[in-house]
Amino acid sequence: MKVYADVQALLKSDPDTADAQRVKWVKALRTFGMTAVAQESAIDIDFNLATEGDLSDADLPIASGDDAPGVLRRPGEIGLGVRDPGQIVRFGEAAGQAVDPSGFGQYTTAKRQIEQQLGVSIDDDLLAQLSGDTAMSFSVAGKYGVRAELKDPAAFKQTLAKVADVLPRFAEGAGMGNVEIAKPRGGSDFYALANPDGESIVFGVVDEVFVLANDPKRAGRLASEQPSEVANAKGSVALGADAEQVARAVLSQLGGQSGLGGALGAGLFTAPLKDLSGSMSATPEGMRGNFELSLD
Repeated sequence: MKVYADVQALLKSDPDTADAQRVKWVKALRTFGMTAVAQESAIDIDFNLATEGDLSDADLPIASGDDAPGVLRRPGEIGLGVRDPGQIVRFGEAAGQAVDPSGFGQYTTAKRQIEQQLGVSIDDDLLAQLSGDTAMSFSVAGKYGVRAELKDPAAFKQTLAKVADVLPRFAEGAGMGNVEIAKPRGGSDFYALANPDGESIVFGVVDEVFVLANDPKRAGRLASEQPSEVANAKGSVALGADAEQVARAVLSQLGGQSGLGGALGAGLFTAPLKDLSGSMSATPEGMRGNFELSLD
């Protein structure tokens, strides 16, 4: 299967995209091409989103370069790796400034107020720390964990201590309800945010990496788990998972609604699925990606 689109023409034909075209990278979009090839041993999908203009690496939505991050491989879960996630935040800020200058002005004012109140720099003390690899793992049951390499772990630990007291207000604003924070004690490295419904987020600097998870046991294991390489991955975003185990977990969540005749039917459906892998890279000339589902 082949897909082609003149992205620039599509954008220009829709008046609702006028605001989006103020973003330098969006305005530089030209064409999109994708191919999907099915073989006995795999299904391969490749895409190329071409750009044109005076873009620099700083204008890209993800970090440039071919060095790929590792991913966390956990049974029944999807692993995602991102190199320099701070680039994604910086792109979002630049896009927000271009699309809604007034709203972005309010954002920067609030940002400065927070920095003055806490005595930290969000850009230097938080985002700049996340210039390395960040590995994430997601389960179909809604559990997740994040493991981020830090530029200066000791300094980041001090930053967490400064911002800890105001985090419940941010969590409440994000919809977690009445939130309380527990600080590290008794040799523990973890902070914990929890609400009366039992929802919690555990985070801290452990063994020189930042760990965050919505399950305490998961958080405790993350620091010692080492991300693994994704074969043939290129770029700052990588994906890896055991597709059979993920499919089994999905069917288990669906239960009787799957209509596949219980464990036997589910096994017949999932047995051919093997490794799911992929990656994305970006340059001023465009964004490329490849995803492969290997089959038995």
